[in-house]
Amino acid sequence: MGSILTGVTADWHMFDGERAPQPLVVWMTFEGPGLVQVSTPGDGSIGLFQGDDPESFDMDRYGSVVIEDRPPSVALTDIIGERLRRVTGLNEATLGFPCGYVLSFPSAAIGLANIGDAIWCLPWPDERWIGICREAS
Repeated sequence: MGSILTGVTADWHMFDGERAPQPLVVWMTFEGPGLVQVSTPGDGSIGLFQGDDPESFDMDRYGSVVIEDRPPSVALTDIIGERLRRVTGLNEATLGFPCGYVLSFPSAAIGLANIGDAIWCLPWPDERWIGICREAS
């Protein structure tokens, strides 16, 4: 808490020239802690890890994974330069298991969640979250 977000990078699966609608991994760079990787461990949860530098890679007939710095479709990009104030949990709306976090900054709160093994990164609250996630109590 208290660190300034200085960068956002994401990677997407590309297949037949089409980019997936949501990123597979999001990297946040903070003043102090450095690179934090947000990814899906495969069990419906979301993981926050000290990140490695993102790299694109080819998956032959299955497409590729491409990197984008400061992607406009990732809501965190809009708040680069702001200080992280608070982190709260998100639970899946029906079954209630932990699936993400709400990151609160001075100008906005952003939800990060594992939805179908992709990272949703959208303003919180927002109608797109209804029936998908709820804040943990």
